[in-house]
Amino acid sequence: MVEVFLLGMLVSLVKLDHLAHVHIGVALWSFAALMLLLCATAASFDAQAIWARVRATP
Repeated sequence: MVEVFLLGMLVSLVKLDHLAHVHIGVALWSFAALMLLLCATAASFDAQAIWARVRATP
């Protein structure tokens, strides 16, 4: 869901560019890096393997 927020934010930045000077700072780049890391984590996360480990523990 956060990916949708990032996409909406980028669209609004593009649309507001002709009305005002929009300064893209470090926070936007950090947020984009966080989104990439979250996508990579979600792609490599295997919930079934984690539950199998939990069930195997005495």
